Amino acid sequence: MRRTPLAILFFPLVLFIWLFGNQMEETPIENVGRQVYLVQTQDYPVERAKSWRYEVRVLAGADSTADYVGKRAYLYLGKDSTRALPNRGDTLLVRTEWRDAGVLGTFDYSRYLRRQGIMGTGYASSYNWHQYGVCQSAPRDGKWLQHILRQRYVELGFSGHVLQTLSAMTLGYKEDLDNDLRERFQRAGAAHLLAVSGLHTGILFAMIMGLLTCFGLRKPYLWQTKRRWIVGCSAIAFIWLYAVITGMSASVTRSAIMLTVLQIGILLRRESVSLNSLLAAGICILVVRPQELWSVGFWLSMMAVAGIFLLAVPVQQHLPYYHGPVGKVANYVQGLIVVSVAAQIATLPITLYCFGTTSNYFLITNLLLIPLAGVVIGAGLGSLLLGTVPLIGPIVVKCTGWVVEWTNTVITTIESLPGSVSVIRTDARMMVLLYAAMVFGYLSIKKNNWW
Repeated sequence: MRRTPLAILFFPLVLFIWLFGNQMEETPIENVGRQVYLVQTQDYPVERAKSWRYEVRVLAGADSTADYVGKRAYLYLGKDSTRALPNRGDTLLVRTEWRDAGVLGTFDYSRYLRRQGIMGTGYASSYNWHQYGVCQSAPRDGKWLQHILRQRYVELGFSGHVLQTLSAMTLGYKEDLDNDLRERFQRAGAAHLLAVSGLHTGILFAMIMGLLTCFGLRKPYLWQTKRRWIVGCSAIAFIWLYAVITGMSASVTRSAIMLTVLQIGILLRRESVSLNSLLAAGICILVVRPQELWSVGFWLSMMAVAGIFLLAVPVQQHLPYYHGPVGKVANYVQGLIVVSVAAQIATLPITLYCFGTTSNYFLITNLLLIPLAGVVIGAGLGSLLLGTVPLIGPIVVKCTGWVVEWTNTVITTIESLPGSVSVIRTDARMMVLLYAAMVFGYLSIKKNNWW
C-alpha cells in the first residue's frame, strides 16, 4: 500500500494558519497613559543592559484599562542594587504605560510579539513598582528546571561568556546572552550552536545510544529483541527529558518528535521516511503552537533538515567510502562538508531575507565547532552530574571551562577574518523566487533534465 505524503496535510495547515492567523494575534494596544496595574511574573528575570525583563500577566487595572486584564506583556524593571528582584510567580503593583514594541530596522517586532501572545512592553523605574505578593512555590516545569540547572553552573564557578555559552549550548538558556557574543557567533556562521536544536539533540541521542550499548564493546546480556526495545525506549525517554529541561523549545520538540518517529520505525522494523518524519514533526508543532508559523527559527530548522534529507543524503550515496582509521576520518569530514553545504543552501534565502547577511566561512566553522559542540555538551552535562564529587568534580569543571573558552576563541578568530560576512539584502519576493529556482533546479537534476 502506497503511503500518503504528509505534505498533503502540512501545507494546507500552513495555509490555514496563515489565512486565519490574525484572529490568534493580539490586537494593537491603545495608549491610555501611565496607570497602576497588578501583574504577576510568568518567568525568571532576564538581565538587560539597564533593566531586568519579565514576562507578566496583567491581573487588574483601572476602569480605563479593563481591556488589558488577562493579557501578557514584557515588563522592564530599572536596575537598583538596593532592592531584591521579584521571583517567578510574584505579584507586583506597577505604575507604567504599555506601548507597542515598534519596528527594528525592517522587522516589525511589535507584530511579532503580538503573534506570540505578547500585547506590548512597559517600563517601571525602581520607585514605580512595589512587591504585592510572594509566590511560595514556583511551578515545577521546564523553565523551573532550566533555571535550577543554570544556577548550578553559577555555583560551580562559571561566569561571563563561559557561563552564557555553556548555558545556551547545553540548556537552551539564551536570555542572558549579550549582544557582543550573539554577533560573534552570527558573523562566524555558528548562531545555530547557541540554540539547542536538532544538532544538540542528535549529539545527545548518539551519546545515549552509545552508553546504553556500551559502544558495541560488550555483547548484549538479553535477547536481541528485548535489548533493542529496552535501548530504544530508554533513549526516547532521555531525549524527552532533555526536551523538558531545555524548556520544550520548538527546535528541541521538533527534533525529539523526529527522533521518536524514526526510532519507533526502527523498533517496528518499518521503513522510515525522513521527509515525512520532518513534516509530521512540523504538523505536531503547528497544531500545538500555531504561532510558531511566524518564528524564524522554526523555518530555518525545517529548511535545514529538509536540505539535508533532499540534498546531502543523495550526494553522500554517490561519494566514495574509505576504510581504515584514516578512512573513517575522511568519511566524517566529507560527510560534514556535504551536510553543511546542503543546510546552508536550503536556509540561505530565509537568512538573506531576515538578517541580510551570510557567513563566508561557515564550512570552517562547522568543521571545527561541531566536534567541539559535542565535547561542550558532554562536558557541561558531566559538570552538572559530577561537579560536586570530590577530586573528580573540580577536574571536570576545569576541563569544561577550558573547552568553552576554546570554543569562544575559535569563534572570535573566525569572526575576525577578513571578509567573514557578506551583506546581501533581499525582500520577500526575491526569497520566493530563490526557493522556486532551487525547486526547479532540484527537479531538473533529479530527472536528468540538465538543459
